[in-house]
Amino acid sequence: QGSLYWALERRLCSQLASCQPVAREEVEKCIRLKSFDFRVLNLLLYRTCGLKANSEHLEFLSVSELLVEISDDLFDYEDDVAKNVFNVYRMFLNIHDSELAGLELVSFIASVELEYNQRLDRLPTSLATNYKHRCEVFY
Repeated sequence: QGSLYWALERRLCSQLASCQPVAREEVEKCIRLKSFDFRVLNLLLYRTCGLKANSEHLEFLSVSELLVEISDDLFDYEDDVAKNVFNVYRMFLNIHDSELAGLELVSFIASVELEYNQRLDRLPTSLATNYKHRCEVFY
């Protein structure tokens, strides 16, 4: 997934640099791939603990990581533009005019939050409670 993310990031940023449009499907795919390093670390953690990876947990974590990536991109927008690196808001601004870009990004975030809540509800109660508590403490 890492090499796919990097290739897609380079292509999308190159398109922006040459004033070419980008496709929303590719932007959404890229932001979903962006946390590939966390997924690798999660798999290593399972292996280190001698456990079989739990796909339900990993799918939940990938959606949680997606929300973190979106948040980071909003915070880092100016730096990311200056460095010509992938930034989901930057990509949405390329796809839509500035007013609509924000609304479209809000809609995308709402759909990710819905998926997050649905996956959170599927976790065992104790795990979901501990995860929510950890988020409250750190955020």
